[in-house]
Amino acid sequence: MPNENKRPKVNGRNESKSRLPQLQVTVEESRITNTFILVVALFIICWAPFALTMFFDVYYLRPLPRAVDIISLLLGYLNSMCNPILYGVRNPAFKRALLNLYSTFIPERFRSTNVTRPGNSPQMNRPQLIAT
Repeated sequence: MPNENKRPKVNGRNESKSRLPQLQVTVEESRITNTFILVVALFIICWAPFALTMFFDVYYLRPLPRAVDIISLLLGYLNSMCNPILYGVRNPAFKRALLNLYSTFIPERFRSTNVTRPGNSPQMNRPQLIAT
């Protein structure tokens, strides 16, 4: 019988060939990757004007207005302010920790009911493990 020598096919390929492991991406990995892409994009958006003004300062014959230099530098510093906000929006655990840290500065009426004051929770002194 000629069919006995043929190997069974799965999805049009021989079954005996070694299969590559299937690439499975979890929701958490996808979210972390998207957050990383956002952080890098925000970095480029905030620091690119400063890099351009420095380039023009070196290679352009006439100096740029001082306001342009200052605004581009402040935009770069704005990146440092945006990172914790971005992490807070994208990561619920970071958001809770940030709210716990700054809960003493937030007026009572704006606080969430699940925010505990630092030092009042017995779990605050124990290290928290992040499930992966």
